[in-house]
Order: sequence, then structure tokens, then C-alpha cells
Amino acid sequence: MQTKHESVLRAINNDGKSYNILTYPCHERYQSNLGCLPHTFYMYQGEGIKHWKSQYAPIPKNHILLDGSPGQIKPDIKFDMVLSQGKHHYEVSKMIAVHFGIPLISIEHTLPYVNYTKKVLDGMKRDMRGDVDIFISKYSINQWGFDEDDPKVRVIEHAIDSEIFNNFDALHNDEHIRVVCNDWINRDWCCNWSAFERIVLKNKMSFKAFGDTPGFSKAAKDTDELIDGYKNASVFLNTSTISPIPMSLLEAMSCGTPCVSTATCQIPDIITDGVNGFCSNNEDYLKDKLIWCLENPTEAKKIGLRARETIVKRFNLKKHLVGWSNVFNEFCGRGHANDSGN
Repeated sequence: MQTKHESVLRAINNDGKSYNILTYPCHERYQSNLGCLPHTFYMYQGEGIKHWKSQYAPIPKNHILLDGSPGQIKPDIKFDMVLSQGKHHYEVSKMIAVHFGIPLISIEHTLPYVNYTKKVLDGMKRDMRGDVDIFISKYSINQWGFDEDDPKVRVIEHAIDSEIFNNFDALHNDEHIRVVCNDWINRDWCCNWSAFERIVLKNKMSFKAFGDTPGFSKAAKDTDELIDGYKNASVFLNTSTISPIPMSLLEAMSCGTPCVSTATCQIPDIITDGVNGFCSNNEDYLKDKLIWCLENPTEAKKIGLRARETIVKRFNLKKHLVGWSNVFNEFCGRGHANDSGN
């Protein structure tokens, strides 16, 4: 699917530079946004690296999935940089960057595991650095123990293509709660399945679910079905406890869906309770607001429209791509700093 502003997005890098970037089939929606840039992304495959799931998003035309063989990095390709998308990619990314003498750009999409000690975090901060370290929020920087003022530390917030995740012809009148989460039950520790049980299932509230959660729900077959799900729902519920900025929450907001969410991580900085959504860690309050949205559709839609305004203003795609273009242009050609990654 292409957006009407594709030509504008591709013009962001207007100096004519185009890079070969080695990365991973890590986050389908995130990579789809980067697919708007005029570069070629080669997605490395290997043990412990997830495969691309086409039901979440088709592979962008400028992304090439390598075959996973020992010789998958061909000598005839001149790579300009490595984009590591998590600490689980770091070691192989570092080896490649040092071998080819190219910059290592590191982005952290998630927060550190709750069982990481300060000693472990200090060691990772010392030994697992990129030539530049990107985070998706200031909250994430602080949780990882990095310094906001470090010139090698940057924030590039998420982006939602609001022309794809839109509120055009949205009705929000199918009287149910929409939930979207993968492997929800097994990831109770961070996605908070238990709260969903207490708030929705216990009270026998009407809901519809997307997400690859065995025994409970299946993922949307494609992006169009996912968007239709947001547009038809009367309200969206997010229960996450450990996710800096849940992508599904931003997508629902972009579709103008009234949203009810836990007040964790960066979410209270995005949702002002009662203005562009409802945000609290009081489960009785969340239940009451779900019921309010179901019973007051006209007023709830006004909340949803303000939610969309938040996405269009703060999490717009052009702003996101300008941030990445600036990083790519700044660090390409510098070479990898040294053998330690510092």
C-alpha cells in the first residue's frame, strides 16, 4: 500500500544520497516506515533472529531479505552502515561493523528486562554502544541508564502513517472493545493479560481481539483488516505495563478510536486523561471509562478525534523520517569508532 505523500517522503533525503544499510527483519511496521527513505535495507537472517511476518506488513520494495546462509553477506555489496535493532543483535552487528569499518547505529525499541541488575545495565551501557544510540523516548533513555545530554544518544519517536491508519469513513459504532496484542497470555508480565481478565472477561464485556495469542486470538490477516478493526470499534483498550510506547495504541489513536489505557511508561506523556483518551492504573476507573465510551458514542468520538490530532502532530511520519535521514547522513562514511564499540 502506498500513501499519497510518498513522493514528499522520498524527497526528504534531497541531496541524492542513497545508502546500503544492513539490518534485521525485526519490527515489520517500523521497517515499513523506513521503507519510505531512498536507501536499500538488507535484512540479515540468522539463529535467534525472528523472521519477517507478512501478515503484519509486506516487505517494502527497498528491503532485501538475505537467505540466512553463512555467505549471505556478499562481497560485491558495499555496506555503508549497520542498523542494530536491539541488544540481541548487538554482537553480530558489532563484528560486521568492525570487519567492514562502517558505522554501527543502535536503536532500542524496548525497555531492559525487569531482572537486569544495575551492574548488568552499567556493563551494557559501557560495552554495547553504537557509534550513535537511538531510543524511541526519553523515558527509554532513562530506563537504560543513558545520559540524555550525551551527544551520541538521540531520541527518534515512533511514527504512524496517518494516511494509512486514518479515520476516513470510520464509524466506531460496533459496540465492542478492540484489543490488539501478540502472545498476550504468555507475556502477561509485560502485556498484562491478567488486567484484561479482571476488567473485561470477568465483567463479560463485549470485545474483539487481534493478535497471535494461542487459544485466544489470531493476528489480522493484513493491515487493511487491522485498520478496519480499529475503525469499527467503539473503544480500544491497552493494558501494557512494560512498553515505552505501544504501537497498537498509537495506531488506534491515529484511526480516531477512543482509547482507554494503563498509565505506564511514556503513555501518560501522550494521553491526557479525559482529553484525548483515558489513562489510569486504577482498573475500576478503566472499566468505567470503557463502559462510558460504549454508552456515549458521540462524546467518545470527540475524544477519538483529539487522539488522532495528537498522532498527526507529534508522531507524524515526515518528522520521523527527517530524524532518521539526519542520523544516516551524519554517520555514514565515518567508519566504526573502535573495537569496543565506543
